[in-house]
Amino acid sequence: MKYRKIGNNNIKISAIGIGALHFGIYCDLKTTKNIIHKSIDYGINFIDTAPLYGNGNSQKFVGESIKSKRDKIFLATKIGLKKKLNKDGNFGVDVITLNEKNIKLNLEESLKIIGTDYIDLLQLHAFDHKTDINETLFALKKLKTEGKILEIGCSNYNENELKIAIKASKKIGINIASCQMHYNIIERRASKIIIPLCNKNNISVISYRALARGLLTGKYKINSKLPEYSRATNSLRLKKLLDKNTLIMVEKLDKYAKKHNMNVAQLSIAWQINKKNPNIVLLGVRNINQLNLNLQSINWKFNKKIYKEIDEIIIKHDNYLNINSKPYVFFEK
Repeated sequence: MKYRKIGNNNIKISAIGIGALHFGIYCDLKTTKNIIHKSIDYGINFIDTAPLYGNGNSQKFVGESIKSKRDKIFLATKIGLKKKLNKDGNFGVDVITLNEKNIKLNLEESLKIIGTDYIDLLQLHAFDHKTDINETLFALKKLKTEGKILEIGCSNYNENELKIAIKASKKIGINIASCQMHYNIIERRASKIIIPLCNKNNISVISYRALARGLLTGKYKINSKLPEYSRATNSLRLKKLLDKNTLIMVEKLDKYAKKHNMNVAQLSIAWQINKKNPNIVLLGVRNINQLNLNLQSINWKFNKKIYKEIDEIIIKHDNYLNINSKPYVFFEK
């Protein structure tokens, strides 16, 4: 396993982390334990959860799974979002007021549910435009001083929001250790400003949707029915990505990967972890087989020639400008 330093300290976390979104929905407790324990065996020490994940079950499942292994885990969770029912009948999220009272209450609830005394990385799940960012960061600084959290991070911030947070953190004297963002080989908007801004300020980049909601697994085919139980069956956002050009491009990337005895999912993961300024990549797996296949990407060593050939495939299908503008928003409500 490859490891990364996070923020300004010497804490090392695995280049691949386990995103716990599926724990409690697609994975029962037994499956969750199996995935986490096998991940630890492979050298993965980073687990990322949140109060809303797994229909509210993820933190509990993670806590049950790491009871006897807490010292082996760099545990990240989040604060700042609550579930709401949209006008169309679908569930969405609202930003919680991130004042000191709410931050403390939400953190204490997470600590209780998980069954731990501290969180290694507490992330602001979205930017709160109603609360002074100085108040939010000062409250986090107090919790860090108390030992309740070791590091702080942010998630789903756009360029302007990240700049505001960095400026405030320097004023208050607290380090933003990480920024979690929607980023993958075919959705690269973050690479224009956000990732360079993180690199400049020694903020570790944590990417999610590394496989573009499953599109980069190669399971979606041109002129074929959607696979049963796939995410696209109930995700309008994913269906919008399934245009002909994109599916042809993914098919070509998969053929290219197979020349290297890999598949398009492994190519997509390796594309990130081999970069000059590498990311920490979160993977949401539902079973051990997925975990095993995805971790094979660690063995693929990229060079400039491979990066160039990948971009040539994308440019050939007129997708280069398109992918650099996606995702259109970083925080999806």
